[in-house]
Amino acid sequence: AVVVPHSKSRGEEAHLLCRYREDGYDSLYSLKWYKDEAEFYRYQPWNVNAQQQVFDVPGIRVDLTQSKPSHIVLKKVNFRSTGIYRCEITSSSFEITEKYEQMTVIELPHK
Repeated sequence: AVVVPHSKSRGEEAHLLCRYREDGYDSLYSLKWYKDEAEFYRYQPWNVNAQQQVFDVPGIRVDLTQSKPSHIVLKKVNFRSTGIYRCEITSSSFEITEKYEQMTVIELPHK
């Protein structure tokens, strides 16, 4: 399951959740996050040199101190953060599961 906020106010944090289950036969090979088909986060538990990687995508600032693979925290979202977010899970048997959710960044008028 993927949980992405439907809307966030500009400057807020956004929490992106990607839930997955591992069983005895199939373990996690990789977990990847995309915004509008551009990869911005990759987790590969078997890659000892770079288990977590973050890629430069406009509007995306991952807070690695608060994030873990299944729960990504985006810092200070802005209008460029609006888009379709996809979590892609690849199992050790190379089965791919993916889910999409839309997030819109808004700014309410000042009173």
